Amino acid sequence: MKKRFMCLCILALCLWQTAFAEIEVITASGADSFDTVTVNVTNDGGEGWITVYVYSENGEQLCFMSQERLSQKNVFTYKVSPADPRYDTYTVMASKTIGNEVTTEKKDFRYYTYAEHSAAIQSILSSGLITQENADILSLSIGNGSLYQKLSNKSQVINILKSITDLKPENIVSNFKQSEIKAALASKDKAVLELLVQSYKEELGLATNCGDELEWYKNITDTETFYSLMALKSYADKSAFFEEFKAQCFLSEISNQPFSKMQSFLTSNNNKYSQDGKVLNLALDEMVNTLKTNEKIEKAMYAITDKYFKSLAALKIAFDKAVDDAAIDSGSGGNTGGGGSSSGGSGSTTYTADLAASPSSQATSSTALFDDISLTPWAVNAINKLANDGIINGVGNGKFEPEQPVTREQFAKIAVLAFGLGESEKQAGFQDVAADSWYAPYVNASNEAGIMIGNSSVFGVSEAITRQDIAVVLYRLLVRAGKKPQLANEPIFADGSDIAVYAKDAVSILYSIGLINGVGDNAFAPGRFATRAETAKLVYELNQYIATH
Repeated sequence: MKKRFMCLCILALCLWQTAFAEIEVITASGADSFDTVTVNVTNDGGEGWITVYVYSENGEQLCFMSQERLSQKNVFTYKVSPADPRYDTYTVMASKTIGNEVTTEKKDFRYYTYAEHSAAIQSILSSGLITQENADILSLSIGNGSLYQKLSNKSQVINILKSITDLKPENIVSNFKQSEIKAALASKDKAVLELLVQSYKEELGLATNCGDELEWYKNITDTETFYSLMALKSYADKSAFFEEFKAQCFLSEISNQPFSKMQSFLTSNNNKYSQDGKVLNLALDEMVNTLKTNEKIEKAMYAITDKYFKSLAALKIAFDKAVDDAAIDSGSGGNTGGGGSSSGGSGSTTYTADLAASPSSQATSSTALFDDISLTPWAVNAINKLANDGIINGVGNGKFEPEQPVTREQFAKIAVLAFGLGESEKQAGFQDVAADSWYAPYVNASNEAGIMIGNSSVFGVSEAITRQDIAVVLYRLLVRAGKKPQLANEPIFADGSDIAVYAKDAVSILYSIGLINGVGDNAFAPGRFATRAETAKLVYELNQYIATH
């Protein structure tokens, strides 16, 4: 075992002369015997002489001295056996002489013999207590911030040490760490488990075997929930903890996936994770064969996006239900039915269809302009009206794709055109809005009008807009038009607690005036994506309300 004392003291010398980079003292290394001290002196360069001294406390006795010419090598190593009598502290002094210039560095250290290490171990085992003095002798970390200090079951660490038959100075540090880990695994304490992961990634095997999971772990903002779930179990060994840690990292990352990436994410990670010996095995191939169309597959993915599943079993139940629901759901919905899920998922999906039209491309026909909007009969009139007015476009080949999501920049353009905000060249300063992009004038205008303000320095380009966010924008447009109706009927949605605080008033007011409804099962689904059909319907209805009130 090693006890290292580091000194990073750099002395400034004139002209070309450089100082020592470091003095390192290694006691009880086990490489030789515990009664030998290793002194490493790192030289930064220069030609001359190096002299190393080791003195007893207060310089009363010279224990060691060596001198040699500086060469190209960087580290000079010396083996020292401090002479009797013993002293509490020693000082190593390294001097470098180059011409007439002398540079000197010093480092104090304490030194304990093999016999003293053995006595400290016996003191711990007999007393059942680790004192700070014995911890210092044995290089055990027990101070504030250590895992040992955090443990409520410290006696378990001692009991584990007592059960080790070959406990000796050579292995006390490694055995102490393993005893700490065992006590932590049995603790069912979320704070202890969090510190365990922070302190012992190597010993737990996380550093070498959890590449993806540790990257996902970095994305976790709610560590309270993560470790609360981890602490529901007591772990018999590191492998059981290892299994649960990986599974919880996977479940946490699912909550960060946009719907557009969910299917591929699940496919690439299926059959990789297990809990309580049961491997996650989602019927992904069967889902494709059952649902057949991308529209229904997306509906299934919507249903499990933006949710934090507490277990793999809960994920599987939700997945199976989502597939069953998508298989029987025609998707024709009600007033504001349909939609996707997740608050913010842009992911890899490329929304090639620009829903917002240019005013110069106005349609003139009042008949059905698209051959696929019969899938959403409740939105046909709205889609046709906005298309005729040049507010929205189709995607080509007579298609509108009513169930596809709408991105934030697309909706900015719709809002600007539908409510006469006018384009703006005044840059809003969003990092993700290029000045020469097609949507910049509309994003700038919507920001200037205060209806779409983005998130800090980003607007959220390519992110699909959620139902609750579209409600907020529409409410701001309503207020901007001088219409601020009183709340008549407070909505009572089963998932009302899921509506973000910033969106609650907007959802309540728009529901009160009949502009928005739920999506079935008394749910509002605030995090689902707004579809092209329901976006057209909402914009059309808001324009009608403003014109008639």
